[in-house]
Amino acid sequence: MDYVVSYSQSGTPARLPPLTEIVALRRLKATGWQPRSIYDIGALRGDWSKEAAEVFPAAEYFLFEANADHERDLKSRGYRYFIAALGAEDAYVSA
Repeated sequence: MDYVVSYSQSGTPARLPPLTEIVALRRLKATGWQPRSIYDIGALRGDWSKEAAEVFPAAEYFLFEANADHERDLKSRGYRYFIAALGAEDAYVSA
């Protein structure tokens, strides 16, 4: 794993893991943040939600994916999912 070098206020270098999404979620949890609902927009196969659920297992997950080719994978995750494109206006989108 690559590490990011950071310097403390005393000027001492410290090796920190890179700020990945999962690390960011763990930092949020460390502050006491406990989401009740998490929306995964552009869920693809649901991999991100699976990782997020390791950090926030009590949250309710809603997965949105526009590509119906991923429906089988989304269904296997066991979360509530929607095959739909999200946008600012109501509209029908055809492939």
